[in-house]
Amino acid sequence: MSAVQSRPTPQSSYGLHFLQAFFCKRIRLISQGLEFDYTKNILNYFHQYVKVLLNSIVFVVLHEIASMIKPLHIFLVDDDADDRLLFQEAIHEIAPHTKLSLADGCNMLVQLATFGSDKPDIIFLDLNMPGLNGFECLDEIKSKQSFGNVPVLIYSTTANPEQVKKTYKKGATLYIQKPSSYEGIKKLVNKVLLINLTDNMPKAVESNLVLSV
Repeated sequence: MSAVQSRPTPQSSYGLHFLQAFFCKRIRLISQGLEFDYTKNILNYFHQYVKVLLNSIVFVVLHEIASMIKPLHIFLVDDDADDRLLFQEAIHEIAPHTKLSLADGCNMLVQLATFGSDKPDIIFLDLNMPGLNGFECLDEIKSKQSFGNVPVLIYSTTANPEQVKKTYKKGATLYIQKPSSYEGIKKLVNKVLLINLTDNMPKAVESNLVLSV
């Protein structure tokens, strides 16, 4: 019986033709004294190819990591539409991937019920609101088991010492005096996002701390 000879695939034929052409050209360039420049050009091309390939791999990996990370979810409860808009613009400028939910004292409870498993990571809460005021909203939030551990940051234009003390006693994580300017809001929000709200807050509660710009 005669052995069956395998026929080369188009891919292997292409590879053999490429190598044959490469070495033939090298031999020709060596005879002309130009082999060094040709090899240098091939190496430069290979270097650029590897660089582009690695950049593509890094981009894909970072994209996959970003898709797996849950974005920060902030819930702002404030009855002033202008203040909500300024806060929203500041968040989008500082942390554009942050999810922001908005409500006032009248519809806060309805909004809380819609979150389900996507509950907020931080709640900013105004005090002076019609419907449920900030103290009542704070009581409602803390009475719900699923939201009991969510940091609640009081976000008010006033910083009356008695109000500050009362909110901390009711379970607020931090008392923030609301800035009067857009730039102030950006600075304050950026400062808050850099704070470890778990480890540093017992000291804030003990000292009735008021955070401001």
